Amino acid sequence: MNWRKKAACIRRKSTNGLGKANRKDRREFLFYEAGFFGNLFLEKPVAYVCSPALTPKRRQHLESSFRVCSFPSDVSDPKSRTLSMSRCQCMMVGSCNRFNYKQDGINYSPDVLKVYLVGPKAVVRD
Repeated sequence: MNWRKKAACIRRKSTNGLGKANRKDRREFLFYEAGFFGNLFLEKPVAYVCSPALTPKRRQHLESSFRVCSFPSDVSDPKSRTLSMSRCQCMMVGSCNRFNYKQDGINYSPDVLKVYLVGPKAVVRD
């Protein structure tokens, strides 16, 4: 179930180890949505999201796919420049890079869940 209460089919694949993505999947799922990381099992859970810039074309594709967890929580306020939470209550840390994978002294690099979707005609990669 996604943010809009729509059923969402997912497949778990990786670039190494169990569930390795096959060639067909790597050709089909080219649109990089975002990277999700953190620790949900702490007494005070932490969740982070990193993502490319939200261009109008990118926004349109993600909305048409019902994928909005990498969107700022209050996109309707154009004056607000300090949005820090996503619509799915993850802390937004900016672009996905090795510097942003380190939060509060913890390096989450090995555990980042990078989500790729079937893309529109113009493909966006991370």
